[in-house]
Parts: sequence; structure tokens; C-alpha cells
Amino acid sequence: MSETALGSQILLSRLAHLSDPDRKIVQLMAIAYDVIPASLVVACLKKLNVRMLSRTWFSVRTLQSHIDALIASELLKRDLDTGFHFRIAPAIADDAVRLAVADGVCQDMMQVVEAELPSVLHSGSMGGEPRLLNFERAVREIRLGLLTGDEDRVFRYLGYAANQRSEDYRKNPPLVRLCAHPWDLERMEALPLGIQAWVVEETLELALINLDPLVDVEQLLKRHRDQKCDKTGPWLRALYMVVLLVGGRQKEASDLLSGPNPVEAAAAFKGWIDFLRGKNRQAITALDKTIAILDDSRSLRKQRAFPYYWSGLFLLLGLLKQGGGEERQHLLNLVQRLERNRNNPLASGYQACRAVAIARGGDSDHALSILGYRSGLSNDGLPWLRQETNPLLVAREGGWNPGLPKAVRPSALDGLPEMLRMMALYWVDHEVAAIDAIRERVQGIHQKALSNHYPWVAMESAELLHWLSGDEKYRQTVKELEQQLGFDCITPQIRREERWEQTLSALMSLVGGKEDPLSPPVEEGNKRLVWLIESHGHRGNIQPREQTLSGAGEWSRGKAVSARRLHGSEPRQWGYLTPQDLKVCAAIRQDYIYHGTRYDFDWARAMLALVGHPHVYWLDQPGVHVEVVRGEPELLVHEHNGRVRIRFAQKIEGPGVMVLREGEQRCRVIEITGEHHKIADILGPDGFSGPDTQKARVMGVVARLATVVNVQSTVDAELKGVEEVASDVKPRLQLLPFGEGLSVRLMVRPFSTTGPWCKPGRGGVLMFAERDGKRVQTRRDFQREKNLADELVALCPTLAGRSADDRVWNLGALEDSLELLMELQELGDKVLVEWPEGERFRVAHKVAMNQVQLKIRRERDWFAVSGAVELDDALVLEMGQLLKLAREGGGRFIALGNGQFAALTEAFRRRLAEMLDMGEEGAGGGWRIHGLTAPWLREVAGESGHVTGDKHWKEQVARLQKMEADDAEVPSTFKAELREYQIEGFRWLHRLSVWGVGGCLADDMGLGKTLQAMAILLSRAADGVGLVVAPTSVCSNWEAEIKRFAPTQTARSRLPDSRSLMFWWPVMLCCKSRRNSCPMLPGIPSFWMKPRPSRTG
Repeated sequence: MSETALGSQILLSRLAHLSDPDRKIVQLMAIAYDVIPASLVVACLKKLNVRMLSRTWFSVRTLQSHIDALIASELLKRDLDTGFHFRIAPAIADDAVRLAVADGVCQDMMQVVEAELPSVLHSGSMGGEPRLLNFERAVREIRLGLLTGDEDRVFRYLGYAANQRSEDYRKNPPLVRLCAHPWDLERMEALPLGIQAWVVEETLELALINLDPLVDVEQLLKRHRDQKCDKTGPWLRALYMVVLLVGGRQKEASDLLSGPNPVEAAAAFKGWIDFLRGKNRQAITALDKTIAILDDSRSLRKQRAFPYYWSGLFLLLGLLKQGGGEERQHLLNLVQRLERNRNNPLASGYQACRAVAIARGGDSDHALSILGYRSGLSNDGLPWLRQETNPLLVAREGGWNPGLPKAVRPSALDGLPEMLRMMALYWVDHEVAAIDAIRERVQGIHQKALSNHYPWVAMESAELLHWLSGDEKYRQTVKELEQQLGFDCITPQIRREERWEQTLSALMSLVGGKEDPLSPPVEEGNKRLVWLIESHGHRGNIQPREQTLSGAGEWSRGKAVSARRLHGSEPRQWGYLTPQDLKVCAAIRQDYIYHGTRYDFDWARAMLALVGHPHVYWLDQPGVHVEVVRGEPELLVHEHNGRVRIRFAQKIEGPGVMVLREGEQRCRVIEITGEHHKIADILGPDGFSGPDTQKARVMGVVARLATVVNVQSTVDAELKGVEEVASDVKPRLQLLPFGEGLSVRLMVRPFSTTGPWCKPGRGGVLMFAERDGKRVQTRRDFQREKNLADELVALCPTLAGRSADDRVWNLGALEDSLELLMELQELGDKVLVEWPEGERFRVAHKVAMNQVQLKIRRERDWFAVSGAVELDDALVLEMGQLLKLAREGGGRFIALGNGQFAALTEAFRRRLAEMLDMGEEGAGGGWRIHGLTAPWLREVAGESGHVTGDKHWKEQVARLQKMEADDAEVPSTFKAELREYQIEGFRWLHRLSVWGVGGCLADDMGLGKTLQAMAILLSRAADGVGLVVAPTSVCSNWEAEIKRFAPTQTARSRLPDSRSLMFWWPVMLCCKSRRNSCPMLPGIPSFWMKPRPSRTG
């Protein structure tokens, strides 16, 4: 029996022989498990109805003799700091509690102790949990739960301690302290299985961090390898997987993973094994999917994140190994996400990987500061190291309980975090790494890894030592370990970059654009995420909604998407989120509350990420698009009553952002920084006020402030030493989406390419900005700004014809917006046009009639018209397509797709409209025009760029030319004198007869239509018989008129036989008899008769 066990047996024997009051005192002290005064013991004994043997109550005086005797028996110990407090002897503490359980007094004593020395307060809860008074009280309750078999008490107080005292918990894990020191396999196996798993995990965590031997832990895990418990068995096997993989036994790990018993976090282990086997991209994909659990892992209630911490480390190493810019940014985002988890034992390793990524972005000094170093050596030859701010050391070393056994305390200078830091230092700056102190530190890690059977760490440290010392024995060690482990050393696989390479990489990423490299380009699909906002200045509400595009091309109202779904890595897999959407999602916070986890948006970060987002709407007006722009706090400078006054335009309070609603469709996000708060504190609540005799001096200070805040000044003062530049007065139009059209904002930008935007003629007359690294100032010309703005509006009929709200026009109709774009194109450099959210659409082509290539051919009594307009080398529009688009649009703008439009000239649009009216769609999608419209068609052909016609069209054109050349005179035998308009009517009818078509005189009654008809019949007399079809009532009138004005001709009122028909002129046919008297008409050449009688003669 060991000396410790023998001592415990003696103390237990002494306890058993105590009197009843003394035994209850010892049991009470064992349950309290704290340093307490005699007065508190007296109060507890009274509540428990424990009296002295004389049946009188204990007092502080009478209790003291009992205490002294128990201290002499080594059952209690006096507190050396106070001398008046005492506590239970640790060696007898657990046995005393077990004895209290056996005596049946334990529960009563626990209640009294909780009442006098409460562990929690139920008022003022922490995230829904009772507020824990201190860490040691939680340890007390966990210990009592273990000793009394109350698992619920154990897990409940473990949760309180981890959530509310996370630093204490990490430094002094309660279960390791209570159950695993010293390690006793039989004692461990006597614990409930769930608690065993917990103790093993926390012990394993500390051992791995310290590179301590894993023999004891592995022995217990081996016994549970085939554990059938559905709840705990897979978890114990997962812990065993960690032991195997860290020990380099990937063959055993693979066998366990593929075995019949399930393993918790199997996908994470599969990715880990893929990484070790060199399947880097495959490993990154697998690990990236499993790492999301760390976003939702609560410290204890969801403690089963331990293997995922390791998969996270190997994911980061895999990204470093891949080495691209996208992977670098992905790594930085991952560390930012994962460092929020307060219980990650490998957080310092994550920071080491982050340092490497930052160095590859060109900031080696920052990377070295993360690692606890800086460039150059101090006087003692060591790199600068500030331990109190080094996250790798603070995470595990500071503030440990001195009473904690050394075997439990992490040793930061020879453990796994230090090894990862040395590897990162090698990758970041080999000059800093190549010193004797670093080599000695790595040698210590290497020897410890070899001694305690950590072959992977031994291999990586040997690789570093080979580089640091040049000793080939380390190179041989690396080769031997690579052969033993079955995978290559990681350190040389992650490329070490020189400083000049890091600088070039940073410059390349700087000029490569601002687009988020993590997310692939998102193709426009049938889903999108929109953001509904409600602003109350420094706070607000954000509601994301998923919209679906209908078959009719309209977006749905959208369904709400919870912040929980958008948190973590899942949204990246959806496919339709834009890089900016993902930035907004990254602003979701995860808070732990009693009933679970709460997710909400960090208002400041989310609104900054929404700047420029194309799909933002008001929560109370979901149909109104909101332009989110970024602004700075404005410092207003003006003169009043002989004083120069300076104040902020906005109230500077609280951190984060202030969101200002500017009209119905715009809000400005103003980020409030620490510098802004400092300025506000100096100015005071009422602002600054100084004599105007010192305004030059005041404005000199204001000019310096312009580098951190937007200054609007109406004070005109000469500032020496600040370069003055000419103010840009040219009007600028900002075009933003609004409904189907555009919202148009008329602005000026005094500094042209930098500095604030202003309304023409409004704001400060004196403005400051920083250009090319130096301060500049400008004086605005308000009158010229307003004049040019007014001229611009006058030159744009689309704007001039509408009222504006503070120089803002909302053109909801697409046609109006396109008309404006055409007007702006005509203005050229008189206006600057900007699309803050990207060019939504544009008029890509202006199409006139002379660009049309026409083809005309006969199709029976019609002419088929086809052709095309060549807009550019890659875009040709067929005439049928143009007609179809014009018919659907109705305006002069034709949609070409991808936001592009063709603008038809007014003449071309009119011709297309005429063609739609005069023709119809023919076979094969073409267009056909009736032959009687040939004169119009010839006009169109004459305006076209090129015309190709068949022989029938050419003949038609020839007849039309002959017709136009005809200038007939009234026959001399006609005895009436025609007026000028009647002569014109005669000639028009004559030209139609030359063309070969008929016509209709449709003047009012009494204007001489009969005379004009008689004249044209007389002029055609030589061609044959003429026919007049008239009502019976006017036939006699026609006969009389013919005898009077055309005496050379003879009229017949009925048809004779065909042989004499050709010698009589004209032939009159009464309407009543024409159907019975016309059997021989078809024999007359070129005869045509309109079947409907005319009422105009």
C-alpha cells in the first residue's frame, strides 16, 4: 500500500471513531469544501440541529476546542492567511462525504451549505442561466455530484462554469482536477460512462497540448473501443481516433473508421486522413463541410467538438499548403469565425496559421507580432517577445492555480502550441527563426516528442532543426519517421516566402480588385436574397428574405430566412448568394442563452456590409428599393456673431454605426470610430467656439481633421501650407435602380475623383480632402454649380418635364429612363454619368433606316419584304424580329437582352409602325405588303441602306417611275373648263391608269367629280370602250352631260352584243340590271368593276 493510501486509511479510522458532533463537523466541512470561519459553522450546525454532547448549542467559543482537536487529528486544516478560518483536509474530504451519504445526512447538509454558501444566484441570470458566484463553488457542486452519483448536478455545474467562468475552466478543468489526478484506472472505470468520456476528453486535451504521455488515456480508450452504448460509444471511439492519428498510426485509425462500430465525427477524421495522405484538395473540401459544427458548438452542452478542433487545424494547414490567394482569404475568414469559440484548445495554433496568411498578404511585421516577435534582435540577441500580449502564451499559461499539480499545468514553451508557433515563424521570417534561442526551444520540443511518443511532432521539429542547424542527422530522422508514419513531413510542403515575395503578393492582391475571392461568381438564377432593414439610428432590424423568380419574370414577396440558417458555412453551398451576401452573413452573432443559442445581426457590421448592395428594401415598405451609401461624420464649421464655431452635424454616441434615412430611397451608413469619439469629446456637447480673429489658425486645425472626418465649412479663410485646387463644378448624374427604371440624382464632386459628394450650390464653401497623401483645399463656386446644373436639366427634356425632389428624379418607367440615356449621350462631356451600383442597362445601339438591308420579291398580289440590320459584328437583327419587337414594345427602344437596348430613330420607328399597319405576317415569319402600297414601299426602299428586289419589283418600280413622269393634258374635245383642283384630280386618275390600278374621287357633292371622270374616260377613248356603272336615277343625267361636254362620243344605256360593243362609247349600266346584263363583261380586256355602288357619282 502506498504511503498516501496508508495515510488516508489512518484518517478514515480517526473519522470513524469521532463523536457524533465532531463527525458531523468534519462531514459538514467536507461538503462545504471551502475555507470558512467558525461563526458560519455554528450557524450551519444549528440549522442541522447538531448539539454538543451536553445537548447545548455550539457557540464560537465552545466550537473552538472541537476545531483544535480535529486539526490536531489532521482531519481539518487551519487557513494560514487568516488564522481564524479553517477547511477540510484534502486527504479525507471525499471519504467524509461518502460517510455522510451512508449516515443519511448528506442531502440536509448540502441544502444548509447551499443556503449559507450559495453557489449561484437566480436573480440576474447570465444568458438564461443562474449566475455563478465563483468558480470554486461550481467545483464544489461538481464534486458533490460525483460523490453522490448525481450526474445531472455534475453536468449542470460544468455548464455554468464553462459558460460563465471560461478562463478559470480552461486553466483548471474541474473533472481533471477531481477525477484524473492522480490517474487511477479502476477509479476511472467506476465512474458513469458519460463522465468517463468527459474526463478522458479533458485529460486528452491537456496531454496533447503539453505533449504529455498518452499511455493511461489510451489504455482506458482501448477498453471502450467496442463500447455498444449508442450515446457514448461513438464519442469514445472518436477520442481514440485522435490518439491514433496524433500518434501517427493512421492505418489503425482507418481500420477503426471503417469498422462495424460508428465513430463520432467520421467525416472530419476522413478529411484529416486525406490531408496526411497528400490528397489536399479532397481534404479541404471534406474538412470545410465538417468545420461548421464549431460555429454552433457551446462550451459544454455541446462539448463534442473536440475532434473538429483538430480537423480545423488541419484544414488551415491544408489551405496554407494550397497556397493561393483564395485559400489565404478563406483561412483568414475561418480563423475569424472559429476564434469566437471560447473553448477551443487549439486556438493558438489557429492564430499561428493566421500569422502565416497575414505575412503572405504583405504584412510580415503584423504576422510577427501575432507570433510574439518582431524583426531585428534585441540587445541580448533574442527576438523581441512580449509574453503578456502573446495570444499563443496567454491562451494557456497565465493565471494558473498554484495549488494545481504541475502534471496538469500546460508547459507553453515545449508543448504543441509552441511547436506550431515555431513552424509559423519558419514560414513567416526565417531570419528571426534562425537564432540559437529558437533552435534550443525546438530541440526541447523534439526531445519531448520522441520521449513521449509523438512521432508527427518529432518529425516536424526534426525538419526545423535540420534547417536551423544544418545537421544531417535530423534529415535522416525525418526520413525514418516519414517511412514509419506513411506520410510526408508537412513543414517543407508549405512554401516559405521571402519578404520581397510577400510584398509582391500583397501588391498583386491590391491591384487585383476588391471582389471577394472566396465565392465563385454567382450566375443569375431564379433565386436571390434580399435584405429588409428598419433603422433607428444606432440600432435597427435586418430581415433577410429569399425571393423566387416566377415564370412571368417577377420576383416573389419572399420568405423569411432565419439568421441561424445563414450563420456558418452552409449558405456557401446554396449557390445563389453573392460575395456581398456572404459578407452580410458573416456579421451574424452567436449568443449563448439558457435555452439554447441565439443568432442575430451585428447591426454595425451588417450595415457596413450592405453598402452598395443592389437588393435592400425598407422593412415597412418592401417594394421601395433603398440605396445604402457609406458616409463619414460631418464636421460643420461656420461663423456666427463674430465667433468661429465647430460642431458635428450628427450626434456622436456609442460605438458602431449611425444610419441616417435620406428620403424614401436612400440611407447613409456613418461609421463612428474611436478618433471620431476623441474629437467629439474635445469639442464637447455644445461644440467649439473661438474668436473669428483666429479663424486662420482654427481652419488650419480643421484642415488636419479633414483626413479623418468630412468637413463642411462656410468660413472663407486663407490657409497657408495647404495646397488649393480648383473646384470641379461639372454636374454629375448618379443613376440608381428604381422600379423598372432609374432614380436620378444630380450632384457635384468638388475634388473630382475623391472627397465628398454635394448638392449643387449647397454645403460648405471651403472643403478639405487628402489627395496623393497630402492635404488639399478648394473653394466652391455655388452660383456656377447651380447654373451648370440648371443648364443640364434644361437640355434633358425627360428631366425638365418632371418635378424633382431635392434634385432627385425617380423615373419608374423603363421608356423614360432609356430616353434620358439617349439625351445624356447627346450631351457628351457636358455631364458625367456614374452608376454607383453598376450599369443596370444602356442604349448600346442607335438604329436608323439607312442601316437596313432590304429584300423585296413578289408573292402573288403581295410583295414579301425581308432584310436585316447589322448592329455590330456579332449582332444582326432580322426585319421580322425587328417588327415583332416593335409590336411588343410599342416604343422606340428594343430590348436586346443582358440589359442592352437599341434605340430607333423617330423616322425608323415611324416606318416600322407603318409597316405593321400596312402589312401582315407571311409564311415563314416574314412580312408581306399588298401591291397597292408599292409607292410607299418604294419610299421605304429609297431610305434603306441597300435594296435587293426581284424582276417583278423592278418592273413595279419602272411603272411607278413612268406614272410619276406622266403629265397628261385634258383632251381638247372636252367642252368644259376644269378648275385647278379638278385638273389635278384628272391627272391623278390618269397616272393611276398608267400604273394600272384604279382610284376613287371622294370629294363632296357639287365639286365636279362627274366632269373629272368624263375627262379621264375621254382621254382613254382610244384604248376601247369605257363603262359607267350608276344608279338608274342618274343615268339620264350622265347621258345629257356626255352629249354636252363630250359631243364626239355616244352613250348607250344598255349592253348590245359583243361585236358592236367596242364601237360605242361609253356604255352605261344601270345598277338594277347589271347582274342580268353582264354575261359578256369578262370578255372585255382589263375590265374591273367594283361590286358596291358609289354614292358620290
